[in-house]
Amino acid sequence: MISTGDFTRIELAAVLGLERLGDDFDEIALTMGRSHLDIERAYYLAMCLLAFPDELPKVRVAQKPASAETLAQPAKYQPRKFRVSREAVRCLPRPKHDVTAAFFGDPDPDRFEECNSTNNSGDRT
Repeated sequence: MISTGDFTRIELAAVLGLERLGDDFDEIALTMGRSHLDIERAYYLAMCLLAFPDELPKVRVAQKPASAETLAQPAKYQPRKFRVSREAVRCLPRPKHDVTAAFFGDPDPDRFEECNSTNNSGDRT
């Protein structure tokens, strides 16, 4: 186990935490009842014990809570760009049977049934 000198791990964590909160070594020394030199030595010892000292979180500034007075009133109507167009609602009629067959030159379905069962192409008679 790594020696922490005359500091416990909790004291080292407290020194790091208070320093990250913005206290200087004199304020931390007054808080913990130690000398300035002891706190400075504890801080550098704790930084050496950390695996990744650059990843210590920085102090975050507390944000103001959102006030309840700024609630937006619901819109009385939808904006025009979000309304459903009447053109889009209208349904088109279904296409007639075998429309694609007429376009692509496929044989008539009745003609296919008349063919020999061994002839699978449908184009030959």
